[in-house]
Amino acid sequence: MNLEQALATKKLVVFLGTGGVGKTTIAAASALHASRTRKTLVLTVDPARRLADSLGVKLGSEIVNVRPNLDALMLDTKAALDALVKRYAHDARTLHRILNSRFYEQLSDAFAGSEEFVAMGALHDLIADGQYDLVVVDTPPSAHAVEFLRVNRRLIRVFESGVVKYLFKPTRFLRLGGGAMMQLLTRWTSNEYVEEMAEFMVTFDQMFRDMETRVRAMDEVLNDPARTSLHVVATAEEESVPRATRLYRDITQTLGLRVDSAIVNRYHPRLPGMEVTEMLDNPAFRAGSVKRIGAAARVDPDAAERFLDDAIKAARFYDGLARDQARYADKLREEMPVPVRVVPAMQGSVHDLAGLERVRAALFPQ
Repeated sequence: MNLEQALATKKLVVFLGTGGVGKTTIAAASALHASRTRKTLVLTVDPARRLADSLGVKLGSEIVNVRPNLDALMLDTKAALDALVKRYAHDARTLHRILNSRFYEQLSDAFAGSEEFVAMGALHDLIADGQYDLVVVDTPPSAHAVEFLRVNRRLIRVFESGVVKYLFKPTRFLRLGGGAMMQLLTRWTSNEYVEEMAEFMVTFDQMFRDMETRVRAMDEVLNDPARTSLHVVATAEEESVPRATRLYRDITQTLGLRVDSAIVNRYHPRLPGMEVTEMLDNPAFRAGSVKRIGAAARVDPDAAERFLDDAIKAARFYDGLARDQARYADKLREEMPVPVRVVPAMQGSVHDLAGLERVRAALFPQ
């Protein structure tokens, strides 16, 4: 399945890749393309602000409208966890006590390093809500991207072990050993801290039961090729290709998921007419070329010759780069038996919708 088909038919399209390959820009350009026919949200799990830079908008914990049919959201782990707490708190007083407790502060700090877990919960809500025809996900760089795909299965194993269900029975947990657990925790911390923890556990017993349902639902979505499509982004460079192929193997062999395509970004194609460069450097033609350049530019022969030398060097340098990238792109095709498309390198960085539209046009040529 190619990328156009995925954007037109799937519920979830996920882009994965190592850092520095332009994955965020490709995800944003793909979402821009899909928004022409479908209501689309592009979500970044990467804590860097590259998506905001690509779209030319300010992003935070709230959904932002970019243009008709296209919204964007940058994951804020703390805000997402706060929203989860607000959903399950029984009343405003309980909510205030928990959000301001030391126990919750420490818990949220721990989750701040677990974007994958919180992102999967947020993604479940976005898909279950049904507000969007398509959600496009820009994942963190490789290692974290694999964790993002794996987090549901890890949590399912925890739930199946019964640990969470056992611990989140506060009366059972705190009365272990005839109240010894309560006494031990109090000795380590304080009565107030233990009360805060117990209040959290009582209040959110239902939250953790619901969490198991959400985790299993998202695992089904990720493993359903009718709803989800995965795509690897790379560049045609010496270090990028092996990293991309390792990522591909981790996804397909370790996780057993399907990758539908690969995108080679910032590609330098070979240009026609290199034989002209050789002709210009031929002594039989060089004098005439210098003379014509000098006349056209109204410069002296020495300046015209320096320009010709620089032009020949630049053409040869570019052709060498293009040859290398063609070889690396071929290597990527050998390692990944999926459709591979290339996106030509462009001048400057993408920082607004006009620049993103140029990337979209290159990614999806007519």
